[in-house]
Amino acid sequence: MNLNANFERFDSSTALGIKVTGNNGALRTHNVYIYQSADYCIFIAQAVPPDIINQLHGKQKEKKIIEYTWVRNRHADVVDFFLDEHGNISGRIIHPATSLDWEEFIFYIYILAVEADRLEYVFSQEDIL
Repeated sequence: MNLNANFERFDSSTALGIKVTGNNGALRTHNVYIYQSADYCIFIAQAVPPDIINQLHGKQKEKKIIEYTWVRNRHADVVDFFLDEHGNISGRIIHPATSLDWEEFIFYIYILAVEADRLEYVFSQEDIL
């Protein structure tokens, strides 16, 4: 499986952290945090921080949040976007740990980083996460 990206582990006090850097011309990066809860492996990546979301006002803010979480989730098979407790739009993948093989594990890290980075780009065009 050739994903055209580099994966680098980093320290996180609560999860396994993986920094994904694309090998294409843009060289964008994104961090994925991996947790285990009971029998599930949970992959989470922040996509849009609250300071970017808060630049939007009124109905425009509500419309964008709905459009880029609920509507986007209807079209995405693997990644689930949600508004977390800190006001970030984050992406998440949950998979049973007992049936997760190495290729799936790497693919989930990669696809979550790509989709979260894509949403970050839609909101700000900057690579800040």
